[in-house]
Amino acid sequence: MKKTILIPMLLLALAACKKDGADTSKEPDTPKQPYIVLKTEKNANTATITLLTDAEPSDRADVWIDLNNNKIKDPGEEVTKFDNFNEYATYELKGSQTITLYGKVTVFGCGKQEISSLDVSKNPALVTLYCEDNKLSSLDLSKNTALLNLLCINNQIAGNHMKQLINSLPANNEEKMALIKENGDGNSLPAQAELQAAKAKNWKLYQLTGIYVELLN
Repeated sequence: MKKTILIPMLLLALAACKKDGADTSKEPDTPKQPYIVLKTEKNANTATITLLTDAEPSDRADVWIDLNNNKIKDPGEEVTKFDNFNEYATYELKGSQTITLYGKVTVFGCGKQEISSLDVSKNPALVTLYCEDNKLSSLDLSKNTALLNLLCINNQIAGNHMKQLINSLPANNEEKMALIKENGDGNSLPAQAELQAAKAKNWKLYQLTGIYVELLN
């Protein structure tokens, strides 16, 4: 049976991590660090990008953002604002549309940032991902075994790419939730087989309709 619930209640449930702040000036050993790579279509020389980042307090000193894609931590690339739902930080792009976030990040939000590709496969610690209102045509979550919450509405993930996304959702014993489509957006609804496969992996999939979300499986 399908259900509807108010979207604020769902979104408040889509986050659960901790806070505090620290920074470091050392250059990381990048091959050993977890990382997330994204590509934006914003102007690399004049635009800013706004991101949500959280990590366990013991891991925050190693979190930084490579804004010029040179794999070196330069001044201004420290991440000092950590939050699991509301406190987004804004960074100036430094000549590159490819941006890498280094460190063991548990929450990552990049909504409404004109992102055309997102690779989270090298950060298995990720628990919550918000990537709504972008230009993504595919998303692979098969390496994100800790993931519990996903918000990816208003992208362009359709057909076989939506099937691949749903099939890539990780399985564990915890209940997980994903808001995957809004009426009229570029995402497509998963087929019944994918809905059942997601349910078997303890994922509840939702569609946004107006101010309500509808349980699909």
